[in-house]
Amino acid sequence: MGGKKRSEEEIAAERAQKSAAKQAALDMQARIDIELLRLTKQMNPFQYTVNKRVPTWIAIAKEMNKKIDGQTFEDRRCRERVAKLMKDFRAKPPTGTGTEPPSETQTILEFLIEEEDLTINNKVESKEKEEAARVLTTQVQQAALKRLGPRSDPEKTMTQEDLEEQFPEGVPQKLKRRILSVPESPPPAYKRRHTADPTTDYLEKKREHQLEELRLKKELHEQEMKDREAERELKREELQLQREKLAMEKEERKRRYELDREHNARMFDMMIACMQKRGAHDEDLEKEKGNKEKEPRLRKSISP
Repeated sequence: MGGKKRSEEEIAAERAQKSAAKQAALDMQARIDIELLRLTKQMNPFQYTVNKRVPTWIAIAKEMNKKIDGQTFEDRRCRERVAKLMKDFRAKPPTGTGTEPPSETQTILEFLIEEEDLTINNKVESKEKEEAARVLTTQVQQAALKRLGPRSDPEKTMTQEDLEEQFPEGVPQKLKRRILSVPESPPPAYKRRHTADPTTDYLEKKREHQLEELRLKKELHEQEMKDREAERELKREELQLQREKLAMEKEERKRRYELDREHNARMFDMMIACMQKRGAHDEDLEKEKGNKEKEPRLRKSISP
């Protein structure tokens, strides 16, 4: 019987030890999470694009190694833990019906999610703007090539043999070469009519249409900027509405929390007052009962 009792005590002690170890691990993880979120909010890696966040995560890991003893933190561990907390918070956001004010963890996660969403929206806008500029450039180039039309043939000049054949028969060869070597003004009649070089022709036509192309590009760019500005304004308004909604929910939770606390305080005061009143009433009854018990004794003692 004694051996069985000791065995049950050992099992109970082992269970208590495991429960205490599990609770200690949970407390340590909660401390790590809140310190990590505070540093992440302070340094805010989500204000940069994904490729530029590495130095910030490395700095966060260094600060975590200073704050938490017995743990080794790397940038990857910190990044993945914050990403998991944000993912879980997105999957199960607070409903806003509770009476308690939002915790520090919830407030920081809401801030980090807003910063990440804002950076993603700006990146998408930048990509869309680059794509629109590329398409616009391609369209302008194609329109310019269509206006230019086919290129003219390259300039053709007569060779030395062709020029020598223009002389009458019987002219010595040396005389032909001497005449051809002397420059004449105006240009000799044997030269063919000059035709424009294709490069020069292309540049001239391009200069003719340059103002028109610039005007078209400017109009398209201005229209694109107006559209983008309108979209950004709508997104800013949506983000502002979300922030105002979250602020209203926070104020509502705080108000309910204060009302409940005041109600509980009043109920506690009323309960204390009732208990004190009841205690005084019980004392009066005890005194009255004692007086009634003493009265017959006094009568007996007084009677002959």
